[in-house]
Amino acid sequence: MDELPAPPPLAQAAPLLMVMAFVVMLLAAHVATGYTLHALRDPRPPVRWGLRAAAAVALGTGLWAAMVLGLSIEAQSYAIGFSVNGVVAAWAGAVLAAALALAPWALGQRLSIAVASGALLAAAALATEVLLVRSTGLQPGVAWRAEALALAPLLAASGCIGGFWLAFIGPGHHGRRRRRWRWLAAAMLAFAVVIAQDLVLVAAGVASQTASEHQAELSAMTACLVAGLVAPLLMLLFEVELVMRRGVVAGVVPQARRKRVRVRRTSA
Repeated sequence: MDELPAPPPLAQAAPLLMVMAFVVMLLAAHVATGYTLHALRDPRPPVRWGLRAAAAVALGTGLWAAMVLGLSIEAQSYAIGFSVNGVVAAWAGAVLAAALALAPWALGQRLSIAVASGALLAAAALATEVLLVRSTGLQPGVAWRAEALALAPLLAASGCIGGFWLAFIGPGHHGRRRRRWRWLAAAMLAFAVVIAQDLVLVAAGVASQTASEHQAELSAMTACLVAGLVAPLLMLLFEVELVMRRGVVAGVVPQARRKRVRVRRTSA
């Protein structure tokens, strides 16, 4: 009696990789909102542009990494691979889309901005996932299910709008516990993206495919090492820089206040 082929190693590690996908997206969302908030408060244009660029790189990389991890474990009966050009294009597209999603916050901090930004981020997540699915060259071929594909951006948009409102307008913007609320906002963004990602994979029918055309070009194992190790390390470096930046700002503000007090006393 023939034995059934063993599932790919990544499929066996599916629970761990799903947790990693959520964690990397959580860190990316927290970093992106942190840099965007600093950009809103900094009066120097060059610094603002640099902070916005860092936020876009963090958020786009997080989107890309979470989706690479999720897509790699979806194939339960065959080994998956990626086109190198397709993966690079998906990452570049995710960063550009993240920059567009965060750009409206330069216009102010209002509910309408949260709606626009959340909708753009949901569209960015959908586009990144579609590009990654196409980069695998699945066989015999993807037949998209319209109902699941239509539901994905709606769920993603609702979570992203709520997360952005919480971080930029609600309790994450001010108050003693604002940093805790920002982590909750990042969790909302991450959860929405991961759930939407699963719906896109269901819509593509990845689990029912039989082979990947680009298996020999860039293996899923290599892609997951980048997405599960390099991307989180980059996010942690961003987190450390944010902590240092908060310390500098916290030190500068009291000094500025003391200088204003001295000027008032001297003029009096």
